[in-house]
Amino acid sequence: MSNLTLLRERIEQNYTEFKDDVRELDTVSIYELASLIDATEDVYSYTSTHNFVGEEEAANLLQYNDPLLMLSYVWKEYREASHGDIGEIISEFIKGSLCGHGNSSQGAFE
Repeated sequence: MSNLTLLRERIEQNYTEFKDDVRELDTVSIYELASLIDATEDVYSYTSTHNFVGEEEAANLLQYNDPLLMLSYVWKEYREASHGDIGEIISEFIKGSLCGHGNSSQGAFE
């Protein structure tokens, strides 16, 4: 199976887990996490409908326990700072120009 296929499956799994986590939140928590929830929806939609990486980049993203959440945090930060569109941000992250984002095994709500 290709790395891109594995990445898409992982992102789909991450998205399902993310939605389940959101469903368990109270209203105040949802409000506080609204920008992350929105960013996650953007990244999920984009990665589901675009060929956004090659095989090598997909392999790199598969090193993260939750590539969807990792890309969502990056997109959220850069969208809020108005640095570009989602495709540009994901490309920059994959190329390694966005450093300082570790491989976290924690979920968004832990």
